[in-house]
Amino acid sequence: MVAELLQPGGVMALKQLGLESCLGDFESASLSAFYVMRGADNGIYAPFPEGHEARAFEHGSFVMALRDRARRAPNVDFIETTVTALIENEDERVVGVSTCQAGGQPESYFADLVVVADGGLSKFRTAVLGHMPYEPSQMGYLAGLLVKDLTLPVAKCATMIVLKGAGPVVLYELPNNECRMLVEFKEPPADLKVCNSVLYDRDHV
Repeated sequence: MVAELLQPGGVMALKQLGLESCLGDFESASLSAFYVMRGADNGIYAPFPEGHEARAFEHGSFVMALRDRARRAPNVDFIETTVTALIENEDERVVGVSTCQAGGQPESYFADLVVVADGGLSKFRTAVLGHMPYEPSQMGYLAGLLVKDLTLPVAKCATMIVLKGAGPVVLYELPNNECRMLVEFKEPPADLKVCNSVLYDRDHV
């Protein structure tokens, strides 16, 4: 998504890792609570624990800030390439990756710890998890919109609107007087470019 809402637990994790300054490298909005609505006059104010906050920002800026910190860390080599396969040892533990750069020769990299982060549509899911008791299925879509000059019911709160017979609508403030709106659809919306599809199973979220 173009924008992201980092929950208080994520902000706390950054502090514990000494990476809180990454949130200061770009503009972000501080949020102090959720406000849940089931009608125009029926709202529930759910504040975060005292001393905790959520942060809303442009996703790409946050990722680039994390990458910059990784580049500046000691004993780190930054390699941008395409992973084509995972390398396993005789115990079926992932010990490395096979890669190939455009127009280059295949290469292999090995490490004591290999972290695979390839998203919901990962081509390595089966290689890592093996046979799964269920198959992931696409049961909904999230349409992401940027809305300007919108006044939310409660300032500095992420607003969730619960609709009967439909998925929730989530809104939260961003810098520059913008709000992110996330709307769930059961079918692909015909009049909107789908920003991001969501894979989930109702029994295995």
